[in-house]
Amino acid sequence: MTSPTERTLPHSLDAERALLGAVLLKASTWPVVSSLVRDADFFRDAHGRIYRAMQHLADEQAPIDYLALKEELRRSGDLDEVGGPAYLASLTDGVPVAKEKAIEHYARIVCEKARLRSLILHANALLGQAFEAEAPAAVIVDAAMGKFLSIIGTTDRRVVSAHDAIRTYVSSINSGEYGQSVMTGYTDVDDLIGGFKTSDLVILGARPSVGKSAWALGAAEAMALAGTVVLFFSLEMGLEGLSARLLAGRSRVSSTAIERGTALPEEYARWADASGMFDGLPLHFQSSIQTLSEIAGWSRRVQQEQGLGCVFVDYLQMLVPENSRHQQEAAIAAISKGLKMLAKELRVPVVALSQLSRAPEGRTDKRPHLSDLRSSGALEQDCDLAILLYRPSMHGRTPENDGIAEVIVAKNRTGSTGVVRMCFIESLARFENLAPQYMA
Repeated sequence: MTSPTERTLPHSLDAERALLGAVLLKASTWPVVSSLVRDADFFRDAHGRIYRAMQHLADEQAPIDYLALKEELRRSGDLDEVGGPAYLASLTDGVPVAKEKAIEHYARIVCEKARLRSLILHANALLGQAFEAEAPAAVIVDAAMGKFLSIIGTTDRRVVSAHDAIRTYVSSINSGEYGQSVMTGYTDVDDLIGGFKTSDLVILGARPSVGKSAWALGAAEAMALAGTVVLFFSLEMGLEGLSARLLAGRSRVSSTAIERGTALPEEYARWADASGMFDGLPLHFQSSIQTLSEIAGWSRRVQQEQGLGCVFVDYLQMLVPENSRHQQEAAIAAISKGLKMLAKELRVPVVALSQLSRAPEGRTDKRPHLSDLRSSGALEQDCDLAILLYRPSMHGRTPENDGIAEVIVAKNRTGSTGVVRMCFIESLARFENLAPQYMA
């Protein structure tokens, strides 16, 4: 049997020639071709160079014909590399009068062969990484899955008509596959935003120690109690800290009292009872990741194994950039975009916690603004929903603001914005719905 490395990579030179020849015969077909094919999709280097020359002519609004193409290739120094004027002239030999359906057929053959080559190259790279064993197997597989899925995701670059898009949307609603919001369990917040929507990127921002992790953990617990599979990535807090907060909130006993041995007997009993409440709860923690690719890999794995309803990332600025040469702003922008793409791919809300800049500290009104999202304007741009937390007692405790927190919905792409008041129990690091008498 022939080894994969000894076999010729998939390609169709006939389809490549026919595609280029069709454009030369009828330049008006270029918009169709350029919407489907990239220069990297060509197997033969000469064909890729010719295609790039056609692209340059189109960008310059010059005619795409034999003479113009020959001069463009001569100008770029590629004419002899592609076979000279004779090869350009031969491209139209045997090509029928260009029709849009024929053009699309040639283009899809070229694209399909390119995807097959990409799959083979990535598979070979995966083999090499496995042999070298410079990273854990799980990390290698997770990175490979992302590459394979990105290749599969390029299979259809067609424009979709409004009619087809609407028909698909209505069908998904009728089948119950669309519009299934994930409720946070914070009643008044859910009333305002309608829960977290499918494929949403949610940014939860606050200054340090205001309670980002506490709010997110409370929402994750409520989702899991409602039967939603939740994956919580914690880069800041270890498993012990997460466990302590969950048990404290459920038992109403401070974890500090338990850890110091100063709790009352009935409090120990409540603590023990609370631990049993989490049996079978579909809430999963991962605290040993560092990069976006690891988050994507674990999320895909959980979704494949048991389904997935929501992902939390605590918090953005602690992720290690995939490209170490990126400045912080560029790194955060790349992470923000990657999380949004992950939400769309998995069709689940992704909730990313983020530090806010120091700007609120310099204002008379210390309430955070959307523009305070730290490190990158991309967070403000990419997110579908932005929630900011504020506790006025941190800037001067009074009887009126003690235990009060504000949940500021600063951006909501699909619904309302506004402010919801909540209760924050400091000893338990827990947010709860506010009693009616405190709602005003």
